Amino acid sequence: MFMEEMKGSVSIEKKEMIENMGVLQHGEARKEYLFNSPQALRLWHTGCDSDWGEGYSTCEFVETDRGTALFRGKISTQVVKDGRVQRAGWAAIKLEDRKSFLRKKYHSRWTSFSHLLIKCRGDGRSYKVMLYTPGAIDVTWGDSFSYPLHTHGGPYWQYEKIPFSRFFHTVAGRIQDRQYRVNCEELSSIGIALMDRIDGEFCLELDFIGVCHDRSHIEKFAYETYSLPVFSTQGF
Repeated sequence: MFMEEMKGSVSIEKKEMIENMGVLQHGEARKEYLFNSPQALRLWHTGCDSDWGEGYSTCEFVETDRGTALFRGKISTQVVKDGRVQRAGWAAIKLEDRKSFLRKKYHSRWTSFSHLLIKCRGDGRSYKVMLYTPGAIDVTWGDSFSYPLHTHGGPYWQYEKIPFSRFFHTVAGRIQDRQYRVNCEELSSIGIALMDRIDGEFCLELDFIGVCHDRSHIEKFAYETYSLPVFSTQGF
């Protein structure tokens, strides 16, 4: 029994070591998150503007009999008349996968992969994929990297390969002037949001979320950046 456990442990550590070294085959992919059990769905939490008393949108994340999950609900852009909220109409799911003692679980093993891979079936709406990278201090808690997820609609599945080099830096959903590539060493959560300002029902079916490696993709970062002056919000 002990030898079998040791053999399995060595196999896992060998695979992790190879991935960390960047020794990956072209087209190699790994399914990181499946949605084929209630335990898998419990890692994901939902949220919308009505949960915060700032709108009337609703959403849920439910399991299907096909071993997939449905992120569905209704978007309402009606604004709460409290004199404070100016815009409404969003819904999202977010991964809450943690280690023991509620420690963050970082996706450092994704560093050697080139693309985020999502198998989904949508309704024609444009969603947003978010990679969360909050830091230790409060001013970095809203740091994330975003990229649109355009769904085709209809009955067919689509495989969305999003290069990590295409994710752009946002803070609390706002695009920043200073852009840089996402660092998977700091990536602790993933989310999918809908905020297209279109009233009505929505439905996004997810089969899995994972990563893949494409050796032909040599792009480091897709966006131009520049050095900000010393006397700026990023300087003194």
